[in-house]
Amino acid sequence: MNDGPVDQQGAGTFADFGALSPREREVTQLLARGLTRGAIASTLYRSPKTIDNHCTRIYKKLGVQSQSQLVSLVYERGLGPDLVGESVSGSRPSLRQDDRLLRALAGIELRIRSATELGLLGALVAALADACAVDTAGVCEFDEQRQEIMVIAAVDRGEPCEQRVCPVGSLCKKSFDDGEYFARHIEASSGCSCKMFETGGIRGYAGVLLERRPIGSIGSLWIADRKPLTDGDFALDVLRSLRRRVGTELALQIAIDRLDEFGLSLRGEGGG
Repeated sequence: MNDGPVDQQGAGTFADFGALSPREREVTQLLARGLTRGAIASTLYRSPKTIDNHCTRIYKKLGVQSQSQLVSLVYERGLGPDLVGESVSGSRPSLRQDDRLLRALAGIELRIRSATELGLLGALVAALADACAVDTAGVCEFDEQRQEIMVIAAVDRGEPCEQRVCPVGSLCKKSFDDGEYFARHIEASSGCSCKMFETGGIRGYAGVLLERRPIGSIGSLWIADRKPLTDGDFALDVLRSLRRRVGTELALQIAIDRLDEFGLSLRGEGGG
């Protein structure tokens, strides 16, 4: 079946939501609300592998390549989070929260498309900070060998930050330890020893651990602000929705680095 032409960004120009099966529409609705595949599997009482298969077919039919592209497509069509028009089992956020999340993810996707010169991670953290209306956003990478957490991409008030190692007492470490961490208001005496928080006046923080891979925990995604964060649910929802995409990109970069150490490339070419 011809699903219509695909544009350069991978979104179907004439994506047909009517071509989706009832179950695929249900999964699409949950994807559009920002739920992860694991959360969808739990909500629908299906295995993660089954949900992965549904997502593969959905993406092919709609001509998209990622959840954020799907969210952007739904938003651009003006369908809103309830495109299916049917209730699904499990709890769900309010429509107001859905709409806000949808707009945030669509805005991030559009920013990424127009800022490729920054690289995906650089463009994403800049768009993330804008979407959440915070001063700072970043991606941390966990170095398994050195047991260090390194901020590899971050922006502060629109300007790129230099890479730095997060000390043991940092808030980023809490995201690694707990999987998710939210601090509405950070006291100056909180014990966080990151210089940015000590000297930059950061007072609000939210972070999530990126997908766990066979090699272990590879990193985290976070936002921070100079004023207390008032909406932890929204902040964590945005971060959770981006977790898979950022985790995949970071895992790819790590794989490229590993190959480079052996003088190899993804094309199987030797170095030199």
